Amino acid sequence: MKIISGGQSGADLGGIDYAIKYGIDCEINIFKNFKPIKDILPDKVKLNFICDKSDYVKNLRCRTEYNVLQSDLTIILISRKLTHTKGSLLTYSICKKYKKPYYIYDIRDTNIKKLSRDSLNELM
Repeated sequence: MKIISGGQSGADLGGIDYAIKYGIDCEINIFKNFKPIKDILPDKVKLNFICDKSDYVKNLRCRTEYNVLQSDLTIILISRKLTHTKGSLLTYSICKKYKKPYYIYDIRDTNIKKLSRDSLNELM
């Protein structure tokens, strides 16, 4: 199992923190000249520089699409309606476009079990 992140604040870095805490292999796919908001030690996380577009929005789409295509399962963390978050909606639409498996995890739902290595394996 490996966690792939886009390196942005929020869920992206939360996934990396989770991977480091639980000893899961992880990497960040970022576009050229993009700096992750949080300092991450290079020996803990592999950085892959992808997408060299001049437009920031095109880079975001390129990186998200790349991450989805490289993944066996995409987890979309939300804290409000999916349609209210541009990044989550983009990720969802790319998963649907390529028929890639995804799981929407609403962090407000107290009935959902905590994500663990075992529960991630069950989703795959």
